[in-house]
Amino acid sequence: MNRLRPDYIKLDMELTRDVDQDPYKAMVVSKLLEMANELGIESIVEGIETKGEFDWARDHGARYAQGYYIARPGPTPRTSIDAS
Repeated sequence: MNRLRPDYIKLDMELTRDVDQDPYKAMVVSKLLEMANELGIESIVEGIETKGEFDWARDHGARYAQGYYIARPGPTPRTSIDAS
């Protein structure tokens, strides 16, 4: 079990969408965030599209968030690290 020590966990948008309005999702996500925080694992919540979702995630210990509420996707990145 010593191998299972991730630095980060990322919670899919299916869990975080409407988390501030859905008691079932809220319970699941709050327990995942609680466990991550107790174990010192950084958490990333994705699919944050409203202020309510953002506030809920922040208030329940999410460390990082991504989604349209924070920023729209940028231009398409290069597919190669080759500068040419």
